[in-house]
Amino acid sequence: MRVATAAYPLTPVQSWAEYEATLDHWVAEAAGADLLVFPEYGAMELAAISGAAGDLEASLKAVDALVPQVDALHAQLAAKYGAHILAASAPVFMGERPVNRARLFAPNGTMAAQDKQIRSEAPASD
Repeated sequence: MRVATAAYPLTPVQSWAEYEATLDHWVAEAAGADLLVFPEYGAMELAAISGAAGDLEASLKAVDALVPQVDALHAQLAAKYGAHILAASAPVFMGERPVNRARLFAPNGTMAAQDKQIRSEAPASD
């Protein structure tokens, strides 16, 4: 299995078209790999489209609102380039607080998601 990881520079994108072009470019660059891996929280650059960058809560909600569009784009690119794509994780609201969700897209159109698991346990004492 050939894996391509992106050292993806998070830059504010000004439009959805710019985001589409950027993502297509990165996926095309990795064409030939079986699995393309984007960074954790990489989708946060999308907050700039709504003008929410700089306000954490508004940014999280702005990116969450775009996740369905982002997922459709990743599914399209996975099929186009015949690769599995682990999309940049993104905040998805489940009630009042978001979870950090990873989404994996297969060339055949299937998608799987996993929410980041956070456990807070007291450290073991001696």
